[in-house]
Amino acid sequence: MSPQPSLPEIQAGFARIEITPEGPITLNESHWCGLSRGVHSPLYARAAAFRSGGRAAVLVSCDVIALLRDRAGEFRQAIAGATGVPPEAVLVAATQNHASPKTMPEDDKDRRWTENTALQTWFERWKAGTIEAARDAVRGLAPARFAFGLGNAPGIAGNRRPLRGDGRAVMTWYRPDADSIADPGVEDPSVRLVRVDAAEGGVRSILMNFACHPNVLWTTEVIASDFPGRACAILESAFGGRAVPVYFTGCCGNIDPFKYMRVPKNAYVAPEAFQPGSPVHLCLHESDRFGNMLGGEALRVAEGLDPAPLHGPVRWASVRFHGTLREGMKFDTEVEIQAMAVGHHLAFVGIPGEPFLEIELAIRSLSSFPTTFVCGQANGYSGYMPTRAAYAQGGYETGNSWTLFGPGIGEQVVEASLAALQAVH
Repeated sequence: MSPQPSLPEIQAGFARIEITPEGPITLNESHWCGLSRGVHSPLYARAAAFRSGGRAAVLVSCDVIALLRDRAGEFRQAIAGATGVPPEAVLVAATQNHASPKTMPEDDKDRRWTENTALQTWFERWKAGTIEAARDAVRGLAPARFAFGLGNAPGIAGNRRPLRGDGRAVMTWYRPDADSIADPGVEDPSVRLVRVDAAEGGVRSILMNFACHPNVLWTTEVIASDFPGRACAILESAFGGRAVPVYFTGCCGNIDPFKYMRVPKNAYVAPEAFQPGSPVHLCLHESDRFGNMLGGEALRVAEGLDPAPLHGPVRWASVRFHGTLREGMKFDTEVEIQAMAVGHHLAFVGIPGEPFLEIELAIRSLSSFPTTFVCGQANGYSGYMPTRAAYAQGGYETGNSWTLFGPGIGEQVVEASLAALQAVH
């Protein structure tokens, strides 16, 4: 990064607000298990704000599974009202944490789990915490120093749909025989990092972007932030003070940790894992182990970085398109892809759903920004977004109730993401 004094210097601000439920509450998986039974680790809304000249943008990452589009729009408007930042310059994402309260019903039958006072009360706390985190981040905008790094954390993010010899996908949670697998599928152990220091010194934040489902704890019936929360806690402990790590989950529609989990099948796979006596407690150890691996690697890389002033504009743009729904699906066909640029080196892409990893790899490879965070579950939820080839291979993500669009949706996401990035370059 070479300084460009003719361009304004970018300021940054960060904040976090706890949004942990105060008592037993409907879980994301309550259709299997009922209400939560305790808290393993707290949930947070974590915010990052950037300003150059008179233009500011805000990004908030919440330790929940997803945001419905209407709720995401409500949050963005409320943040705009509290901060003065235009709603178009607000990104609200979920980490896709499966050990969180239920934020969206799967179908009308599942909707009964969302119609209770405790969950509705928590919704208001979640909204208030998200707004407060964004407001505090904007209030904390100050001169900053930036550095960019790339870590490697293998043994966490596994492709969960390897291909048999006939070209058909088989899910890893069925524990297929290794000899039957012809193609294990693409994986990406890389973690993108941005270290942001105060101008006077001291780490203010570590931004992380890693593509893997945080679903290690989905069978445990506890509230937890899973391995992303553990990774953030490691960085908070190491840097202390004002340091606020902010974690963004990448494109992980076909990526999760089960391939690398050291647990028996009945600790993780339904319905066995929800039977009395199942060893789900082993998943708690695995979540912490993965968080230690990811947080430790992020810390190693961050400690070796040398931040410097970052100059340039803060820009944002959205590209909207209409996808083709699968037969029988009733859903809004519009998809918003949002891009934000922080100077000429760093960009964020927000995608409202669960894109396959190949989509992120394509976007990053063609992005004109040296560091591009591709953030899934941003500004709403439009379901799984497989590649065109994946539909022919079959598997869970290409035909379940969360697969809203038909073949071509993944390629449309890539095209729209690159257009949005070009608009902010």
